[in-house]
Amino acid sequence: METTSKILVIGGNVGYPTHDGPSRHMDERYKALSRFTGAVDIVTAGAFVQYRNGIQHHFEQTTAPRHLPRWQLGLKTLFKQSDYLYEMLFAPENIRRFVRFASNPAYQAIVFSPLQALALLKNYPNNLQQPGRLFIVETHEDLFQWYQKVLNRPNPAMKMVAISSVRWLDQLLNKNQHSAIFLHVSEHDKTSYERRFPGMEGRSHLVPLGINARKTGPYEINREKIRLFYIGGMGVQMNIDAIMHFGEKYYPALANEFGKKLEVMIAGRSPAENAIEYCKTMGWQLHPNLSDDELDQAYLSSTFSLLPFEYAWGAKNKLLESLAYGVPFLATRLMLQQVPDPQAVHPCLFSDSPEEWVAHLKKFHQPAKLKPFRKPLIDYASQHSWESNARLVYELIQEHTNPSTM
Repeated sequence: METTSKILVIGGNVGYPTHDGPSRHMDERYKALSRFTGAVDIVTAGAFVQYRNGIQHHFEQTTAPRHLPRWQLGLKTLFKQSDYLYEMLFAPENIRRFVRFASNPAYQAIVFSPLQALALLKNYPNNLQQPGRLFIVETHEDLFQWYQKVLNRPNPAMKMVAISSVRWLDQLLNKNQHSAIFLHVSEHDKTSYERRFPGMEGRSHLVPLGINARKTGPYEINREKIRLFYIGGMGVQMNIDAIMHFGEKYYPALANEFGKKLEVMIAGRSPAENAIEYCKTMGWQLHPNLSDDELDQAYLSSTFSLLPFEYAWGAKNKLLESLAYGVPFLATRLMLQQVPDPQAVHPCLFSDSPEEWVAHLKKFHQPAKLKPFRKPLIDYASQHSWESNARLVYELIQEHTNPSTM
């Protein structure tokens, strides 16, 4: 592929400003990729962004359609025998917008994000298929594992939605597993998809997430307080579930031990009503739509960040971001999938035990205790630059565009 080639990213799960994991992942990866390809365009429900040689060339923002309430999305999913996330992210006006951009023959490759966006190729082949055009799918997460967590819950309506969603995804991928290449952020995800869809083998690739350098000081931690910080789009169910899991399982033991010394700060754009009410009930600070400077300040004034996931979609972004600031995290054992050597990120904690969370905070909550570990955490994160990440994507594009080089 020539370095002047043009790539279109259809970002169904991307929003600006990019304060949630999937949005940062897609924006940073494909901005960096434009250094290799010359040009990348990103279209979302509410924005159009052009990158030229790693620099933002054009940005325009429009009003994105509001998501339907969860109960309406659930009913639509069941009525149409569809996928919940597809119904949430791909409203009819979004589909028209995405297909209009993708119909431009100038694009030599189209990136679908998230996986559900592949349905555009299934439903509009005449608009999207062009001679020599390459299709790329960003899976972000093992969606089948995510829906399995929903199936394990007692709510029968949610189970029916999950069953419909899994069936829809199976049909989509069984038909299109040979139509694109698939990028996975972890070896676990890659193996899981290939086991379910054998046709992906040879078209399925591990491309870990990257991270940019972050502001690394001065750290302004109040010695009299223990601040725990969580960031993630508060209109996204994974993030709402994560803070509620923290609130139900870990917070009572922490609050009992540390009392008024303990502060919990939640940040995330476009918070849903149930997220707002939950934070208010728990007495936690909720800060929607932080600026970049405010985000720096939030991290640099926090004792630990929080990764309290029962399941994870885009959670590795949060993990690397915290480390890039030199801020350790408290995480469930699920996050061990993302860190091959837990000792490399000490004093981060991977535990499902509230008692271990308490003991760990008692040991490490003082700024002086944390100071020696900040540089090693930053060094660990710096190994995962977006530049090296984008180079890998570029090499895969060349490989699949020019089969003779395989």
